[in-house]
Amino acid sequence: MKYAIIDIEATGGSPKRDKITEIAIYLYDGNQVIDSFTSLINPETEIPPFIRKLTGISNDMVSTAPTFEDVAARIQSITEDAVFVAHNVQFDYAYIRAEFKRLGYEFRRQKLCTVKLSRKIFPDLPSYSLGKLCAQLEIPLSNRHRASGDAFATVKLFSLLRQNDSEEHIEHSLSRKAIEDLLPNGMTLDFLEDLPEETGVYYFHNNKGNIIYIGRTNDIRRRVIQHFVNKTPNSKLWSMIQNTRNVSCEVTGSELIGQILESYEVVRLKPKFNRNRRVSVYQYGVFKAYDKEGYLNLSIRKIKKGEKTTIAFGKQIHAQSALEKAAKQFRLCARLCGLETSKLKKDLPCSYAKQRLCKGACMGKEEPKSYNYRVHRALSLFEYKHANFMIIGEGRTIQEKSIVCIEDNQFIGFGYFEPEVEPTLEVVKDGLQYFPPNPYIDKIIQKYLTKNIGEQIITY
Repeated sequence: MKYAIIDIEATGGSPKRDKITEIAIYLYDGNQVIDSFTSLINPETEIPPFIRKLTGISNDMVSTAPTFEDVAARIQSITEDAVFVAHNVQFDYAYIRAEFKRLGYEFRRQKLCTVKLSRKIFPDLPSYSLGKLCAQLEIPLSNRHRASGDAFATVKLFSLLRQNDSEEHIEHSLSRKAIEDLLPNGMTLDFLEDLPEETGVYYFHNNKGNIIYIGRTNDIRRRVIQHFVNKTPNSKLWSMIQNTRNVSCEVTGSELIGQILESYEVVRLKPKFNRNRRVSVYQYGVFKAYDKEGYLNLSIRKIKKGEKTTIAFGKQIHAQSALEKAAKQFRLCARLCGLETSKLKKDLPCSYAKQRLCKGACMGKEEPKSYNYRVHRALSLFEYKHANFMIIGEGRTIQEKSIVCIEDNQFIGFGYFEPEVEPTLEVVKDGLQYFPPNPYIDKIIQKYLTKNIGEQIITY
């Protein structure tokens, strides 16, 4: 058996957005290295300063290097019929797959991870990072964070793992029979291996075709196989797997759309083995309305079916706590925020005014315009930065882009379009899949945007 032991360096931490800057491959036959390929790669984009400092690879160094397309055939041939081996294999494998996908080709290899193997063969070590592992096992490591140095150290590590693998962990990891023995009746490894290695949502069906579990992942094939391999007898997971007879999936391309679709599907279908079947039930909302003097009043009450709300919560006490915090931060009136239960005369101060938190809107001492400005600032803590916008993201294919659409501060749907088509509002709405209002989805999107600040946003 041949092993292609690989390490890559890249422009960042996302295979979908970032590109490979260097690759090293050592073809190992179990005794010695029989072939190798090492090259800088021109990513055709700028390398960030942090990455330049970490790897020592500069923009000048890659400016005259071949592109990935130039070396793709060599990578394809040297890894063909070989097991893809790397330290934290999913990282390197994901980047190489993404680069091939950009060229319109599918890259699929059987994989081994030296991190996972090290944990099994050399248990109880204090660290399994490549640098510290090499130090602990006295493996020479030079040119750290360069593809050639890290890949060659991984060759030495893999050789040592093979020598000490008395329980045959490597053979077991590569054995089809070992995996097939774990599958329920009627399920085959060939079927599972035909599942896409893409971002999306997957569904487990029982013998009646009913959906009993829904999950989301950035690699459908790998995650589904993990379910069958990493189960514990007599657990709830064991029961789910034993009842599974078929797996279906929907590729979303976009991680965000995967999260949205999973959440809607779990609530709509209520699969038996999903613990968060009711997680998106948000009953209480904060509502706004102007009084006859022009002051913007806020109130907390139950949300009626199909009703829009500024902000929603699962429990009334959570809504009140959040509104109290915002009111104090922006010096709002407790009475106009609906936080006072006692009915005081209008010319008397509210409880916040007595604490010098309210500026006197309750007594007409502050102009509505000034007060309402701070109300809007307080509400902005819970709302989107823009009321109407689209998030442009990865599509299901290399030729496609995805759109998540927010209108009037609420998610309304998602869709896909071809990059050469201008994503105007009319084009978007023609191909949009619409969804009913769900405050939980808006929270998912808001959280996603805080973690992915570089997402392309188009306002309208």
